[in-house]
Formats: sequence, structure tokens, C-alpha cells
Amino acid sequence: MSLLARIREHALIHYNENGWDILVECWTDADILEHIGTDTSFESAIITLSDNLSILDDYRCEMQSA
Repeated sequence: MSLLARIREHALIHYNENGWDILVECWTDADILEHIGTDTSFESAIITLSDNLSILDDYRCEMQSA
């Protein structure tokens, strides 16, 4: 299974957690690759994406509560 496929599978499993739904619903493969940069392992890519998605999710929650 390719890195992108594994990331998308992870995102589906964690859909309701910390912004992973943003990746599932909005991000293309190019977006994912841009965000993971030079990460080549699944684990490091998930950490990088989790950090980025968490920030977006926090921002979304702030906007929803305003």
C-alpha cells in the first residue's frame, strides 16, 4: 500500500478526531504531499499532518463558536 493510501486510510479511521475530516473532505494528494514535505515514513507523515490538521481544526472551532 502506498504512503498516500495509508494516510487516507488513517484519516478515514480518525475522521472525527482533530481535523482529519478536513483531509478526507478537502485535500487532494498534492495537498497531502505538500504538507508532508520530505517525510518519507508513515509515522513521521502522520505526525506532521496531525500537527497541521490540529491547527486548522482549532481555528475552525474558534470560528464556529464566534
